Amino acid sequence: MDGDLGYEIDAREIPRRWSTGYLPLRKSEPFEQPVRSELEGEVYQLNAGLVDWAFALTRSLKLPDDQTLRAARARYKGFPNARKAPFVAEGDVLSASTFWHGELLNQWANQWVKYYTQGKGNYMIAAMEIRARSKRSRSSRRRAG
Repeated sequence: MDGDLGYEIDAREIPRRWSTGYLPLRKSEPFEQPVRSELEGEVYQLNAGLVDWAFALTRSLKLPDDQTLRAARARYKGFPNARKAPFVAEGDVLSASTFWHGELLNQWANQWVKYYTQGKGNYMIAAMEIRARSKRSRSSRRRAG
């Protein structure tokens, strides 16, 4: 899902009744219904059969864990899934060119995913997090090579 395709109004100027200053393309307020029938790249749906197959194949996979990861997870008090050992899960990725942080922007991300998936989506991770991990991985391989 693309979090950049929309409009943004300065948070200091949004109407009090709005939960966010982010608006879907061609809409005049946040999460305005109905969702447009012809989207412009906001959502890319994967082959459901392929997703089910991949999840069934990996759901029981034991992922590596160590003391460094356990220490990092311990910081996330109040977030039970973040404190679990690594595990395979199904969910939706929200991609954006802007890195966001904070409870209110995470609420926006959850609502954005639910809006474009008619309530069926489950926001799990931002593509910026995935990109940071892959860049770090490539950098490590270069140093090792």
